[in-house]
Amino acid sequence: MPSEQDRKQQWQNILQLTQELKQMFVDEEWESMTALESKRQQMLKGYFDTPVSPAEAEDIATEIRQMLHINNEIIEGGQSRQSTLSSSAQQLSNNRQAIHAYHDVQK
Repeated sequence: MPSEQDRKQQWQNILQLTQELKQMFVDEEWESMTALESKRQQMLKGYFDTPVSPAEAEDIATEIRQMLHINNEIIEGGQSRQSTLSSSAQQLSNNRQAIHAYHDVQK
């Protein structure tokens, strides 16, 4: 069983990864985000393999809410980015069709 100090360090590492994920999102480092999220998930699983003590519970609950807030920011930002990219792709497709139609009329 990990010591109290080890558990605190594990949790701090998880929180740090969460902040890194947020920064990677801002920097649009999509591939790096995927790998880091996988690592964070493994660390979370390992952390919660040992039950949270009553002494840790309140702080952990507060920090989980903060983590969920960051996750939601990333998800909402990703959905917005996806929508923007989808609109751009649709516009490119429309332009391409217009160019082909113009060339067909010129023939």
